[in-house]
Amino acid sequence: MIDGLAWDRSRPGVTPSGLASGGLRAALRASWSLAVVVPLLCSSCGAPRGTAQGASGPTSSAASRPASSTSAPLPSAEEGTSRDAGLASSGGSGRTVEGPPLPALLHPPGDKPWLGVELKALPRGATGVRVERVFRGSPADAAGIEAGDVLLALDGETLREPRQVQETVGRSAPSARVAVLLERLGRQRLLPVQLAQLPDAEDRMRLHFVGLRAPELGALATVQGTGPWGWKQLEGKVVVVEFWARTCPVCRYLVPVLNQWHQRYRPQGAVLVGITTDSVPSADRTARELGMTYPVVSDLTGKTSAAFSANQLPTLFVVDRRGIVRDVMVGLSEARLEDLQALIEQLLSEA
Repeated sequence: MIDGLAWDRSRPGVTPSGLASGGLRAALRASWSLAVVVPLLCSSCGAPRGTAQGASGPTSSAASRPASSTSAPLPSAEEGTSRDAGLASSGGSGRTVEGPPLPALLHPPGDKPWLGVELKALPRGATGVRVERVFRGSPADAAGIEAGDVLLALDGETLREPRQVQETVGRSAPSARVAVLLERLGRQRLLPVQLAQLPDAEDRMRLHFVGLRAPELGALATVQGTGPWGWKQLEGKVVVVEFWARTCPVCRYLVPVLNQWHQRYRPQGAVLVGITTDSVPSADRTARELGMTYPVVSDLTGKTSAAFSANQLPTLFVVDRRGIVRDVMVGLSEARLEDLQALIEQLLSEA
């Protein structure tokens, strides 16, 4: 297990170092023999082609969070899309007025500015950038920006690519007020947006997903275990969804823990599934190498990984019997794993 290190896909070649101590040491010892013979470098985890990193910088910061993570490429990432959760609301629900309360932040926010949108470039020569996602609880969400809006100008600067938004936001103070000119359904609107301090990557995911229905599980190819995989088939189960990749060295330290959970909680009605964008042969080979005993599926299109915003790995979702996300962990932290385990046991004990 690794604590205190964040590994972003925009920074390939970062080597994890240091092992956690405490209650998980036995599980880590079981995985160490594998970890030392597998290269702990990601030579293929660069940002997807055509993507722009967020104005708030990398999606996680080792200095601001205890959990470790690596980011994995999504094969389905569309050219011109910004997948930085730092810039990246509730999948297009607009302003958060109703619905479940936002979860409390677990980590201190950073000193970088946060807008909270995920952007996609329009066809070459067109004015504006399209909002693909607005993160719940973000400044953009509070201002009423919605998925599908086209941002035409930011603080008077005409926009043609996501990079301009990232740069302008990045130059601003976390408490700055920016003017956003957007187009919605053929009408232009000018909205003032009060930026905020960038929450930790894990907190951004928790703000966005916790308390809401889990995204759909798309077309998933079974690598090991039994399918089909969908919330209809998983109804009434407590589900732990893990996002991982072969090129994610941090993920390897999680395998013994998840194996234990699978063995302990499956008889009680829990389902644990590992989702990867690796090919079926690659995922099968890795699962065998690492001794993964729980079900593994391949998300070949990347649509499920994108729906869950699983841009940093490992990422774990705990989903209750009603299909509601109850917690999200990004990276690895012994304390957070203990939180998730306690939550799983609580959910299993509920009728």
